[in-house]
Amino acid sequence: MKNRTSVAILAIVVVGISASPALGFINFGARIGVDHTTWDAHEVAGFTLGTGTATLVREAIDRPLLLGVTLGTGLLPVLDLEIAAEAAFRKYHFDYSTNEGQAASDDIYYSRISVLATLKKNLLSFPPVTSVVKIYAGGGLGLHYVSPVMNKNLIMDSLSDATDTLDPKELIDKDLEVGFHGLGGIRLKPPALPLALYGEVRYLIKSDEEFGKPGSHWSFYGGVTVGF
Repeated sequence: MKNRTSVAILAIVVVGISASPALGFINFGARIGVDHTTWDAHEVAGFTLGTGTATLVREAIDRPLLLGVTLGTGLLPVLDLEIAAEAAFRKYHFDYSTNEGQAASDDIYYSRISVLATLKKNLLSFPPVTSVVKIYAGGGLGLHYVSPVMNKNLIMDSLSDATDTLDPKELIDKDLEVGFHGLGGIRLKPPALPLALYGEVRYLIKSDEEFGKPGSHWSFYGGVTVGF
């Protein structure tokens, strides 16, 4: 119920604002960067699983690659609205075995798929006439499908005994989470071109850290937009 309510709220905000007659320019863009989250290597030997024992070895996971597309528009003279769709992901390897002869060894992905709505406000522009450089800040709401990371607690929650078969795709199935975010950025737009370059730092606030999911974390990325 909580997730459905949050989805409805985000949809109402996006549709309502997008339908406003005050909207001005429209731009489309793409971004690339990283989520600043890491996981150390995880090795647990001989942990109890039902009537048997199991061993898990998982390699370290470094900062996931972030890719995204954006749609932006002007809202009144002072605010811009941006809707972004993002994916952050990183492949890692794990090995699992039990004393009952069950085993699994595979390359799988940690991933985050998100839709974010952000309102942005310019704080500083220069030079005064052309405003080639703009510094801005903003915040908003996002919906995030986040996969857990393979670890001992996830296995113990999903399997009842060392005789059970481990299916990694079922274990790392994504869950819907709601998060809030704040960001700051800098934008460079030559006056004679429809293109703009930007860089942003964003802090995502969310509380679900179950089974190795990242909680609140930073993201760093840059991108390009094409305006009309």
